[in-house]
Amino acid sequence: MGKWHAILLLAIILIIGGVLWTVYFFNNSPHPVACTQEAKQCPDGSYVGRTGPDCAFAACPPPLQEKGNGVLQGTMTIGPICPVEQVGHPCNPTPQMYAAHTVFVYSSDRSKLITTLIPDANGNFSATLPTGTYFIDIQHQSIGGVRGVPTTLIITTGQVSTVAISIDTGIR
Repeated sequence: MGKWHAILLLAIILIIGGVLWTVYFFNNSPHPVACTQEAKQCPDGSYVGRTGPDCAFAACPPPLQEKGNGVLQGTMTIGPICPVEQVGHPCNPTPQMYAAHTVFVYSSDRSKLITTLIPDANGNFSATLPTGTYFIDIQHQSIGGVRGVPTTLIITTGQVSTVAISIDTGIR
């Protein structure tokens, strides 16, 4: 009987130890985070993207009513999407296609990145910026082409300055 009690006691200790280790491991190890959105719309209508691994969004720009601010507003078109587009059956870009083409806003001398803008599901983007001159660009692709950027844009107090970006996918 003594031998069986020792085996039973050892089995109980191992089971309890395994449960405690499992609880400790799962409570103290980093878990991957799945973000549900890639962009957040700010009160002024602009969009901001993620800034870190914890799904936090970048801060929204200050309201336009604050002295010295204007708005950068833009549209992006992407196409063609399909090798053969038929009348009445257009191939439209997906929200992910627009989101993959981040718009970069730099200081006029291109030395400092001011903000990045992620187009919404329709290719629209905007930001409230302090009055000044900015350099606007996107990541250029090796196939196809881009029109509308790079460009220099002047933001004036209380005004909306626009930019139109057209991305040719190179699909023919």
